[in-house]
Amino acid sequence: MTASESDDARRLAGLILLRALISSALFGASVLTNFNGSLDEATSRGGLFVYLAAAYASAAAEFLWVLSGSRLARLALLHAGVEAALAAWLIGLTGGAESPFTFLLLIATVLGAVAAGSSGAFVAATLASGSLLTMVVGIPIAGFAAPTHVDARIVAVVLASGGGCFATAALASYLTQRLQRAGRALSAREAELRNLGELYLKVAQSLRSGLMTLGPASAGHPSSAAITLLNEPGAHILGVSAKTVQGMALAQAVPELARAVDAHLGGGPRAECAIRQGTRNVLVGFSVSPLKGDLGTRADESPGSVLTFQDLTEQRKIEEVLRRQTHLASLGELAAGLAHEVRNPLAAISGAAQMLQQFESQTAPGGSDDRKLFDVIQRESLHLESLVSDFLTFARPPTPALQDNDLAELARTTFEAFRATEQTGERRLSCEVTDVSAIFDPGQLRQVIWNLLRNALEATSLQGHIALAVHATGGNALLQVSDDGPGIPTELRDRIFEPFFTTKERGTGLGLALVGRIVGAHAGTIEVDADDFGTRFTITLPRATESAQAVGTVG
Repeated sequence: MTASESDDARRLAGLILLRALISSALFGASVLTNFNGSLDEATSRGGLFVYLAAAYASAAAEFLWVLSGSRLARLALLHAGVEAALAAWLIGLTGGAESPFTFLLLIATVLGAVAAGSSGAFVAATLASGSLLTMVVGIPIAGFAAPTHVDARIVAVVLASGGGCFATAALASYLTQRLQRAGRALSAREAELRNLGELYLKVAQSLRSGLMTLGPASAGHPSSAAITLLNEPGAHILGVSAKTVQGMALAQAVPELARAVDAHLGGGPRAECAIRQGTRNVLVGFSVSPLKGDLGTRADESPGSVLTFQDLTEQRKIEEVLRRQTHLASLGELAAGLAHEVRNPLAAISGAAQMLQQFESQTAPGGSDDRKLFDVIQRESLHLESLVSDFLTFARPPTPALQDNDLAELARTTFEAFRATEQTGERRLSCEVTDVSAIFDPGQLRQVIWNLLRNALEATSLQGHIALAVHATGGNALLQVSDDGPGIPTELRDRIFEPFFTTKERGTGLGLALVGRIVGAHAGTIEVDADDFGTRFTITLPRATESAQAVGTVG
């Protein structure tokens, strides 16, 4: 059943119920007052009971027809005719043309127009006029009272009633058509508004950015306004449920954003704020725009506001990486030349010290204080040589020979070599890898793993734990090195990849800087998670092909 047919069915059901109520009321009025003086009381009352039974029976039959939902247009015409017939029947029972109920013919005509439009109105008017004429002419119908004689007054009544019925039919038809046109226009407008509302919601849900609308706010503070709409991307950014926060005040739903919005009033076009989601902070960039137009608010209220916002967390991380890389590149180019200049005289000093040491050993074979000094010069020269070499590698790293290699195998062999050569003491070392390939230079990535393992070794106690893990995620490969050392203070985390920054007594500050430089040259990323219970470095490298998911454990 279409929407139009549903409306017709509801209208007909209402008219049927109205007929039953009117028939009951008229029956009661007719029984209490004997309007038919020409018939005896028993005959009149019997006809009225038959009338009421017919009214109820027709109403029940039509109601069943409505429930079937078929051919409602025919039912509407039939309903109009039955209305006129029942009105004429009651008039015939209560005095015919002289009955005080002749006005019912006009009502039946109007109800016919409501039921079936102009067709129903004229059907009802024709039946009503015909019934009056039948009563005047005197065609005998059971229970009807015809006038004993026809005079000018009765003729006038019949003509006036018949003419009134047709005039009412014409007027009711006109008004019904106007109402129907207005109803169709209103339905079309409602459908248009409904489609616009659905389009608005689809557009809001299709945005990648967050979109929030706020209701009226007192005293110009959007934080006190209720949330009227929050799209799903916005709910994901804020870490809330769109359905849960709808209708809540912004200050109650997202306090951090509410404070930032109030503070931003009158400021620039955009602002930023940090929102806490569990254990991490989400950096949100937002802009606030007032709704335009009069939306029926009080004079001291704004119509509302629109907030658009984005998650800037990853963007800021990328910007920080680029800033650090730019800074390191300029620093490296500046210092590389100086390193070369230092390296040459350093080699001369080391060679001269070695020659003097050999000469001293020939002239004073038993050993002397000078030999100890020569040993110090030689040892520190080698340390400086190692430092200069590391710095030159950092400042001007060779171009990586990128190709698809077995990351799991490289991690295993590097881990075993590190455990065999470094003094790990009682520390527990473990390696858990998933067979996965990635795009990398084996030599350079081996240096990255070694530097991270050595950094973890220096950070842990003798009973500490160091773990190396490799696995795949989506289109990338992840390499993680973690330890249970004291962690890295929050204020130092942004500086650990800077060259020459170190907290160790004899550290060069180039180990992690070189790691970051090599990972960047591999189009990868490195992230640090640290707390009081340890540190974890996570390197992400691009994969060339999907790999098997067999897992192996060493340690």
